[in-house]
Amino acid sequence: MKYFSLTFLLVTLLTSATIAKSQTPANDSDATKQAIMQIENSFNDGMVKADTAALEKLLPNDFHVNLDAILITKSAYLEWLKERAPYSSIKDKDVNIRFHDSAIVVDGISSRGLKGSDTVRELRFTRIYAKSPNGWQLVSMHFGRINP
Repeated sequence: MKYFSLTFLLVTLLTSATIAKSQTPANDSDATKQAIMQIENSFNDGMVKADTAALEKLLPNDFHVNLDAILITKSAYLEWLKERAPYSSIKDKDVNIRFHDSAIVVDGISSRGLKGSDTVRELRFTRIYAKSPNGWQLVSMHFGRINP
């Protein structure tokens, strides 16, 4: 009887732990996906408004952009955005979010309206987020032009 009770208790504990573990990541990933999408939206909004002060806070100092094999630092990227303020709109589509331990990869297609023009530039993008003491931060991104 003791053996049966002990076995029953052990199976119950293991089953409960497995169920709890399988539920936690789904809840965490949904909340994390929402947080990442909020950062994505803030980033795009900052780009359209050329709000370099907001982007300065959003991006870590070691942030960089790879655009068509040209590596651009955070300061150079923000300076370019401030000088040109090129976008009238940014809309992302086909966005995919993947979890990799302490990193998140977001990819998709970004349609960017250019100010003073009817031109829409489409770019395929990949953005990398890393967990920091301040939460998730966009640490790197890569763009490839679809219609140069």
